[in-house]
Amino acid sequence: MTEMLNVALSVVRELGLPVFPCRETLDEKGKVRKSPYIKSGYKAASKNEEQVRLWWRKFPNALVGVPAGSKTGILVVDIDQSSEKSGEASFDKLQIEDPETTQTITVSGGRHLIFAYPERYEIRNNASTKLGKDIDVRGNGGYIVWAGSKTVLGDYAYREG
Repeated sequence: MTEMLNVALSVVRELGLPVFPCRETLDEKGKVRKSPYIKSGYKAASKNEEQVRLWWRKFPNALVGVPAGSKTGILVVDIDQSSEKSGEASFDKLQIEDPETTQTITVSGGRHLIFAYPERYEIRNNASTKLGKDIDVRGNGGYIVWAGSKTVLGDYAYREG
């Protein structure tokens, strides 16, 4: 069993969340992008362990994608941070305390703040317009790469606190 399959199965078993395989690709500017390996992407995400094993047999080093939104019950605030992005500065401008919720560190040094999806609202993906520059919202129609995924650039990790 590969390390990434272990991460995928752990997400399914311990958190009850569906997963799907993702890959890293380089865009025309040489920037690393993440995209689904499978045609239906996040819409095909599964909690079926047989399906998960099939995907990771085919794509053993795949990153672990997890859909956000009402179907999975998670809402993610994605604070982008890199040499070109300053999401942490935008987050500081909101003048709110760091929330007590699960947080993960992204490969670029940013953060995913993971919340329970608010059932009474329709929250869709949003890129850098609602909360501030370089802060994205991952809701209905979106996904994140889960902590524990190993990439060419580095690893996604859980953050203490």
